[in-house]
Amino acid sequence: MLHRRLGERIDETSPVVVISDAVAEVRGVEPGALPPIQEAIDPEGLNAVCQSLEEGQLTFEYAGTTVTVDHTGAVEVVASES
Repeated sequence: MLHRRLGERIDETSPVVVISDAVAEVRGVEPGALPPIQEAIDPEGLNAVCQSLEEGQLTFEYAGTTVTVDHTGAVEVVASES
């Protein structure tokens, strides 16, 4: 399991990039080795929701992981059980 927070990186990196990097770290691969995130979720929609989420959370499956982003900007990535 890996925890990150949106907006903790320099230059306000987009949520999609933060999430992709976190998933790659959990999977033990480079971000470029992951399948395109749009196969799991609409990237523009994901960025919009993450930037405007005022309560609750968003959870989705991506590249063998479960990704959860909550209203505080916390990101949790958990490897799916094989």
